[in-house]
Amino acid sequence: MGPKESSLWSLGWNAPHVEGALSVPFESDSVTAWQRASVAFPRSVPVLWRPVHELGARPPRPVQLTRRLLDGAQAAARDGALKGDSFGLPFVLAMASRVFEKGLPSDVAATGAVAPSGVVGNVGRLEAKLDILASDAPQVRRVLVPALQEEEARAHVREAGLELEIVPVPSAARALSEVFGHEGLLELLLSEGGTPERRSGVVRSLFRLVVAGRRAVVEWTAVKSAARLALKRWSYELDEKERALLQLSEAVAARHDANEPSSSPIGPDLLAHVPPSRRVELMAHFVQQSHDTGQPSADDAKAWAEPFRRPLDEAFTPHLRLEGALARLQAVTGDPSGALEIQENLARLYLDAFELADVSFSLCEWYRLAGVVGDAEALARAEAFRDEAEQLGVTDVAGPYVRLARARSRACLAELAPSPDVIEELRELSNDPMIPQHVRWSATRWLLRLRAEKSATLLQLQESRRRDLEAAARPVEGRTTSSSRTAARFRALVEIDAIVDGAGQRPDPDDARRRLEGMGEELIGHLLIAADDEADLLSHVAWHYPY
Repeated sequence: MGPKESSLWSLGWNAPHVEGALSVPFESDSVTAWQRASVAFPRSVPVLWRPVHELGARPPRPVQLTRRLLDGAQAAARDGALKGDSFGLPFVLAMASRVFEKGLPSDVAATGAVAPSGVVGNVGRLEAKLDILASDAPQVRRVLVPALQEEEARAHVREAGLELEIVPVPSAARALSEVFGHEGLLELLLSEGGTPERRSGVVRSLFRLVVAGRRAVVEWTAVKSAARLALKRWSYELDEKERALLQLSEAVAARHDANEPSSSPIGPDLLAHVPPSRRVELMAHFVQQSHDTGQPSADDAKAWAEPFRRPLDEAFTPHLRLEGALARLQAVTGDPSGALEIQENLARLYLDAFELADVSFSLCEWYRLAGVVGDAEALARAEAFRDEAEQLGVTDVAGPYVRLARARSRACLAELAPSPDVIEELRELSNDPMIPQHVRWSATRWLLRLRAEKSATLLQLQESRRRDLEAAARPVEGRTTSSSRTAARFRALVEIDAIVDGAGQRPDPDDARRRLEGMGEELIGHLLIAADDEADLLSHVAWHYPY
């Protein structure tokens, strides 16, 4: 929609060419709306069993269906680019239609800006949009609009006598439920498994998703839910291999989602159903799950992993990943210095083997542990290594995970009074809704730990981020979500930091232990066992907590 015109557009990837129909590229603000929608979509669906990361690279093709001039304006040349963030909600619905291979109802239209969190925001010239829908799209009967503009939309529909039903939506999740039905999306998954062949295809698709890891999935809640629903509803139809792959998929997704243990037992016996080339990699997931959730125990995880290990000079990439997971477990169970040495060696081995996609995993731990143990020389070596990796084209070393680990390490080594560029790095990360939420809230947590001293600017920034974290930790529409649980976990850590840093009354050791155990995280259980000083449990957990 231009400044003096109103237009109606259809979005699609394979839209047929229509003689005389206008199709133009999206302008930068619409491309940004698309990128935000590509993050909001996987955060908003109840189940997901197909990858969505490729969608973010290519927006759908817009085709103009009709156009109307406003206020007596003269017709302009039909060129240029399409702009506006009101495409956000249509983008989310287009993604759902493509991913789930289900057409959108012909009687529905939508307008609304969408934040990466899934919140639907206001749009401009809503009345003009409703007018052109009523006059030029007679098949449309329902219009999804931002919830905050419900009254504006209803008032205009009444005054103009338009035959449109206004459907207010506060979030992308609500919009998807209105269009497809919450149960309808769940049934899509179940209908995919209507025959043994198709059911097997869904199982393999879920397994491929979790093996691909964070490069294929923005948020893991919907993947976890899909695996759990399939295990429950297909319980009697699954063969032994399918059940094993679903159990593995659910376990990995649950750990990624919220450091949550698997809902069903896992163990080395499941690996018999996995291709041999993936067994070592899945064992690395078992070890990482022990680190995050305490299931299996650290002792069991190490024992299970032993037959799969190789000397580093004989190891292939999956073996290196297993060593990285063992080093992470080693770091939280009492030997961060030893883990630091291993992660540094692994980062160099990945680079030498041109396994560039894995470099950032070990570099993150290299940075983080250098700060944890106070090793300034290790930090300097990490800085030099990062420069070398960038020169070789390793893009992930400039990604949010490495940026957070680097900023955190520099803050720790500066005794939480770092240089302005570290503050700025944490500020940017804490304010970026496009990155994974646990990275954003971890950056917020470390920003709040910094010593403001006489800096009014930092104090204001900290107060703003504190409010953001508090708001994110509240239940959404009356229910606790994965996003609010993640924020609540970091809010609890911020409260512990405040006690440790002297802003609150320090509890006695028994109270401190009860407080930490009350967080219900087995990762904290590892740290409690490893703490040397029973009287300073809070400080140990606050300093060594890896996220």
